[in-house]
Amino acid sequence: ITVEKGENLVAKDWSFRKANRTSDPYVVIKIDGKEVGKTLVVDKSLSPVWSFSLETEVREEHLADTSLEFEIRDKDLVGSDAMGSVQLDSKDFGEAAWYDVAKTKDCKDASGRIFVGCRVGTVIERAEDVPPPK
Repeated sequence: ITVEKGENLVAKDWSFRKANRTSDPYVVIKIDGKEVGKTLVVDKSLSPVWSFSLETEVREEHLADTSLEFEIRDKDLVGSDAMGSVQLDSKDFGEAAWYDVAKTKDCKDASGRIFVGCRVGTVIERAEDVPPPK
């Protein structure tokens, strides 16, 4: 799973001058609603570069029903604000590409897009998964 970068994201941090408004975005990655990772926060950016990747395991028999969510959040001193999300179904898995950020119930003013992807590959057996020789 990769989260490369975003552009033209919604500004959530307030400023007297509209041109100075910004966000401190990060992305929470969820598989079927369960958090599996998150990027670092990029301070004061509406076009952040995260260059984040992670590997996780999904059993082959569950893959067709698997959904992946990239939830974009703005880090605040206390808590965070929603900035929108991108949802991928298993049919969308593949090389990274640009996806428009969708509005959510917590963020009606979502904007921009993020460059993300999810490649599926064969799991290489780990030594601890292989039974000892007889």
